[in-house]
Amino acid sequence: MANDPDSSNLHLMENIWMSFHADHEITQEEIAYERRQVCSNILSNFVATPDGQMVSCCGLTMEHIPEMKLGNGDTSDFSELHYSQLNDFVKVWLAVEGPKKIYEFAATYDAGIRPPRQSAHICETCVQMYKDERLKQVLADHYHECVGDVLTRFHINRAVARARPNKPNSQSALTGYGA
Repeated sequence: MANDPDSSNLHLMENIWMSFHADHEITQEEIAYERRQVCSNILSNFVATPDGQMVSCCGLTMEHIPEMKLGNGDTSDFSELHYSQLNDFVKVWLAVEGPKKIYEFAATYDAGIRPPRQSAHICETCVQMYKDERLKQVLADHYHECVGDVLTRFHINRAVARARPNKPNSQSALTGYGA
């Protein structure tokens, strides 16, 4: 790679392997979860699968989170599918605070709710969040208490991102949790 004239266009990244199957546990030498708190893919990546499904995230967890599948791009209006995700408050909340903060919010109402202790990746925590019926009930009962704050920060983030188009992902640092 060092001798390739196009090497500046290639960036190597260390990533974490995740298993979403209960019968196969993977342990990580180093838990790297804390590297990314908010989901930078939700609402900004709009994935088309080979079978025409439109997905509201990078697609890594789409087979495990039915709510990420928005519909079929071959039979539905593409722009309507894209904009429909903005009506899903949990998706907006993931973009602003991420799944760990959503777990923390729910835990203020139910002390038995905790983020998975062994999550090595934000997507792993997101899958667990969507599968946790107890957490989903708490969110359904109490999400209205943070809607104003989360939506305000979401719109500020979008405005900042539009004003700084060459600074990807900079918006999350500007109006993060507690800002």
